[in-house]
Amino acid sequence: MSKIDKKYLEADELIEYSEKQSLWGSLLPIAWFSLTIIGSTIIFIASYVGENTFYSLGFIYLLIALPALLIILNNLKTVYAVTNKRVIVQCGIIKAKVSSATYNNIASLQILETALGKLFLFSTVIICISGLRRNNEL
Repeated sequence: MSKIDKKYLEADELIEYSEKQSLWGSLLPIAWFSLTIIGSTIIFIASYVGENTFYSLGFIYLLIALPALLIILNNLKTVYAVTNKRVIVQCGIIKAKVSSATYNNIASLQILETALGKLFLFSTVIICISGLRRNNEL
């Protein structure tokens, strides 16, 4: 079970359930990262073996891979928690961003489950919270 930092909880608040984000949510960035790393490796090897110098193209591939790596790390650091008072989402690599919604502010829940989600037992839960002027999604 994943943990939310205790400093984000109120004095009498208890965590009922918490979970990390599934790796399935990072499938596209993992593919993006893998393909760019493989491409840059092939370019570096071809530049080393052959007469052509495509080192700069290899470095461009590595720069293209960096955003995917940041997305993957951010997804791995995302934690969802349900407490006895509210729902909390904590994410972030270097600095934590914490969003929460009390049960009184939750307007609706949407559960999206695709055929692939049914096969691998995952779904997307969207919590719509209501405020004074707008609706937000948590």
